[in-house]
Amino acid sequence: MFGDIDLQPHRDWVERVCALAGLDACLPLWRETRRALLAELLAGSVQATVVAVNTDRLDERFLGRRLDEGLIGELEAAGVDACGEEGEFHTVVTDAPLFSQPVEIARAGTLVIDQYRFLDLDLHDAGTSRGTAVAHGVALARGPSTAHGAGLVAPDRPSSAPAP
Repeated sequence: MFGDIDLQPHRDWVERVCALAGLDACLPLWRETRRALLAELLAGSVQATVVAVNTDRLDERFLGRRLDEGLIGELEAAGVDACGEEGEFHTVVTDAPLFSQPVEIARAGTLVIDQYRFLDLDLHDAGTSRGTAVAHGVALARGPSTAHGAGLVAPDRPSSAPAP
């Protein structure tokens, strides 16, 4: 399941990778109107927070901001796609009608990788706490014995396996 809207080269890549794995790619948002998608998201009581920005397109002050009409207007005024379709930013959903409870996030810092800035987050769920960082739209779990910001591995993936 992919949230791509209209970048054909990315769709081609997604479909190629899925085919290699024997899977069909599902892109339910393909060719939908961006403003309609954003309106549906907000009307559906979905809460999302900006967790990564490409500083070639947006400055770091957008990190940690909740996606709402005000932020959408600021994104459009900055000349970027308010859906982040061109990689200007990434979000993480922290609450939605399908969630049994909101996911609480606490900012632990900012990670810098080339022109990208990522919130280093602590996510809290049902009394448990597991450190995470968000990189290129993929949540990466930090093992308990690693240093802050080091030793990142993808969840359910052995540490020796390559990250997605």
